[in-house]
Amino acid sequence: MLLKKIVALNIKYYRFQQDISQKKLCKLLDDMDISYLSAIECGSVNLTCSTIEHIAEKLNMENYKLFDIETANLAKDFPNSLTEYRKEHKK
Repeated sequence: MLLKKIVALNIKYYRFQQDISQKKLCKLLDDMDISYLSAIECGSVNLTCSTIEHIAEKLNMENYKLFDIETANLAKDFPNSLTEYRKEHKK
């Protein structure tokens, strides 16, 4: 798996785990455009180190966790939307 895809899936994984929508994360990321965040989570953007650090900071996590292939593999099976994820993971 490409490194940018691993990072992309991990961003989605941690965002879903924290119940943060793309819109909310974009606000936290200094009003990042939602289409850009979507492209990041699809793995179609080559991120800079500073962008990775900024995203990790806003997700309140250590940036090295965005490079974990095991977590990325978990996120591969996530639905496309947070709403669908919430329905599947009701407690």
